[in-house]
Amino acid sequence: MPKAFLLADLGTQHNFSKVRLNLGGASEEMFGCRDKCSCAWWQHCYPWLVVATRAGQDAKTSQYFDVGVCGDAVPVMVVYLVLTFASIVWVVVSAHILAVPNC
Repeated sequence: MPKAFLLADLGTQHNFSKVRLNLGGASEEMFGCRDKCSCAWWQHCYPWLVVATRAGQDAKTSQYFDVGVCGDAVPVMVVYLVLTFASIVWVVVSAHILAVPNC
């Protein structure tokens, strides 16, 4: 997943709110959950760093801010894994039952 970079003037207040960003995939990413916004009940707020630099200065003076990005929570990913594994086992067993003649 590519990282998003934000170039901002450090002299202003940084107020990162909820932002939806489509990175070219099938779903949108929800940014800004570290500050004021929260994720859905089935999601978790993972770290997502953005870079802020002053205009005309190099990257050595950059500051990093963790704005957070919403993603599937670990228990939800475990459920996905178990359901996928069970589906594959069911397909293999069903194909075996159908392929073996009854004696």
